[in-house]
Amino acid sequence: MSSPLIMKDLLGQFRGNGLKARAMRAGVWTVIGYGASQALRLASNLILARILFPSDFGIMALVSLVLQGVSLFSDIGIGSSIIQNKRGDDPTFLNTAWTMQVVRGLVLTIIILILAWPISVLYAQPILFQLLAVAGLTSLISGFNPTKLFSARRHITLGRITVLELLTQAVSLAVMIALALATKSVWALVIGGLTAAIFKVIFSNILLSGVKNSFVWHTDSVRQLFSFGGWIFLSSCLGFFVSQGDRIVLSTIMTMDQLGVYSIASMLAALILTVNSRVSDSVLFPIYSRKQNLTNDKLLPNIRQARIYIGTALLLPACGLIVFGDLVVGFLYDARYREAGWMLQVLVFGHSVLIATNIGPFYLAQGKSQLFFSLILVKSLILIIAMSIGGKMAGVNGIVIAVAVSNLIYYPVQIYVYRRFGLWIWRLDVGFGCVICISGIIAVWRSFL
Repeated sequence: MSSPLIMKDLLGQFRGNGLKARAMRAGVWTVIGYGASQALRLASNLILARILFPSDFGIMALVSLVLQGVSLFSDIGIGSSIIQNKRGDDPTFLNTAWTMQVVRGLVLTIIILILAWPISVLYAQPILFQLLAVAGLTSLISGFNPTKLFSARRHITLGRITVLELLTQAVSLAVMIALALATKSVWALVIGGLTAAIFKVIFSNILLSGVKNSFVWHTDSVRQLFSFGGWIFLSSCLGFFVSQGDRIVLSTIMTMDQLGVYSIASMLAALILTVNSRVSDSVLFPIYSRKQNLTNDKLLPNIRQARIYIGTALLLPACGLIVFGDLVVGFLYDARYREAGWMLQVLVFGHSVLIATNIGPFYLAQGKSQLFFSLILVKSLILIIAMSIGGKMAGVNGIVIAVAVSNLIYYPVQIYVYRRFGLWIWRLDVGFGCVICISGIIAVWRSFL
């Protein structure tokens, strides 16, 4: 077949309203959108790192830790429920979900205000009280995000979501940099986050089509939301420790400068992992939800194809960071952030294991939120034990290494679950695993040169 015909056939697969076409378009939008988003984020981070001090990033890491913690400890999976539930397009169901979301946002803001003073005393950082009091308003504002955001993901139409997220980020980063130049204070980061929350609500209502939300309280809808979201709530509580456990522990033994350096390494390491998570949440989960009546053996070919595409696309840059992460940090940042180099290499190595083996939340699409909770519980225990052992053996460095190693320890658990559902593709695991191991060996060899 000639090249023009191949291109015509390829482009034809992106057209139409079929599930495959929408999934392919969504995948492209996810990668493009996230790539542009991270380019903006990295550019602003490089600028801010030269204006502000490492201690400012350390303090902001604590603010983010509190905001995410409170948010995850109250997550009942409203967005996931809308995507997964058969009533996900019902205005009554959507408005009830939105009402619950608004109430939750108000409660979160109050909780953050209550916690602000004790946390500032705990970390001996008086400014944390003021920062948290203001930053807590983002929860209240975000509570008014329209359900159109979830509906667009439910129908795998991500074009406009990508545009609004980039617009929101651009405005927020512009405000952040302008304030940093004017004040040279951590307040620039907090106000920037508040700006992002405000504009996301505005742009969502302007750019997205769908149900215009109003306050509704429908008892049966509430019951369905809580029925699915109960295990999501417990999973989110544990998920907080999985995603933020390193910062929780390290914030108690690191100085603010050291925590700021680690935050830079963690941010860079998460770039590729977050693409994988975005694809899982925005593309794979909606597809699984629409195919929840299929048997797992019929899902297997789709999963194999998705893993080949995703793994190949993401492991190439990941392996590059494993080998040359120290050089990347040395090129992008000044000498104050030098220690972030080896941390980046180690963290990306651990993340690569997840990228190479993850097949997305198929169990959530089938309504198995209890299994989701069980997996998060096991992962939390593994992380806690690994960090405890790593800390005793090698202090701060041991904890950083343990964060990466915990993903290797968790891998057999994934194998057990995937085999149970007949979805384990060991050949791909072996192939991707060899690539990751070779990258790690080269990185160790380079460190001795």
